Amino acid sequence: MTEAVIGLVGVLVGAVISWLMTSQFKKRRNAVALYTEFAAPDLEKCRGEITRFLLSNLQSPNPLTFQEMHEQADEPNLRATSRLLHFWEKTWYSCFFNLVLNICICV
Repeated sequence: MTEAVIGLVGVLVGAVISWLMTSQFKKRRNAVALYTEFAAPDLEKCRGEITRFLLSNLQSPNPLTFQEMHEQADEPNLRATSRLLHFWEKTWYSCFFNLVLNICICV
């Protein structure tokens, strides 16, 4: 009887350790995927384009709102803005739902 209880405890401890290791691995993999996407050349290009566009928009006498950008349909700037917003939304959701490790991505 005691061997069965010890065996059951061993199985449960092993399952918990396995679950924790798998959970940490998935979170680490998600963090690396987000960093890889952040450092990708296309997102870097989008960040540069949107930075120039937003700075020029802020310095103009009549800055555009996001709605006005959509209505104006300036395709390259709108595409870059949407791409960057999508990345940061995905990052926020990943952090909010605890899908990534709590690490600092310093670039």
